[in-house]
Amino acid sequence: IAGAAGTSLLTVVSAYVHSGEADTPKQVDKYRFLDAMAGRLPELKATRDHTLVVGDLNVGHTTLDIKNWKGNVKRAGFL
Repeated sequence: IAGAAGTSLLTVVSAYVHSGEADTPKQVDKYRFLDAMAGRLPELKATRDHTLVVGDLNVGHTTLDIKNWKGNVKRAGFL
């Protein structure tokens, strides 16, 4: 849907990414999806006014993203 004159367009991406299991095909599938998502987001940025990404990605980017990071270092959601 195009925004009306003088307005901007918001694209919302809502995703659920399963947690995967370390060293399994599920983890390979998760990485494949995240790679595809990493390729798609720049396309959205280039063609949309605003993009909001929300959902349950089951990833921890930094130690601030999870309470018990030390206990989860080798777990699928925190690799």
